[in-house]
Amino acid sequence: LQFSPKWSGNLSAQWYTPISQNVEFRLRANLLFTDRFFTAQDEDPFTAAEGYTKLNMRVAIAHADGTWEVAVVAKNLTDQRTPSWINDITPNVLGNSSQASFSYYARSERGRASRCRALFVTDRTHNNVFTVRVVNHHAQV
Repeated sequence: LQFSPKWSGNLSAQWYTPISQNVEFRLRANLLFTDRFFTAQDEDPFTAAEGYTKLNMRVAIAHADGTWEVAVVAKNLTDQRTPSWINDITPNVLGNSSQASFSYYARSERGRASRCRALFVTDRTHNNVFTVRVVNHHAQV
């Protein structure tokens, strides 16, 4: 089946500890893994995505009552290059059936990325969020 690996899963852990009376240090890690799967319905072997493991982390300093938080978030620390989609191009698109049988297109997910985030709450009914995002991309071939 399309996008159906035999095995996949997610393991998460978080740790909070006070660093003063009102301020906490927060650490969260998330490990995602998946087995090989097909990205096309016809299960063409060239559309198979190999299994992978990705690690995401989040480190934050926050007020214990939740009124503010400053965090650094890192996604895909293992820098796994994974396709989100691979498919063959049908003969109707190219107009030449011999060429179409070996023509494919793909879309890749991001490599390693990071961002900083600051959250300030002025009251409990409205969140004012200011987010700065810095993304680290690696060229994919």
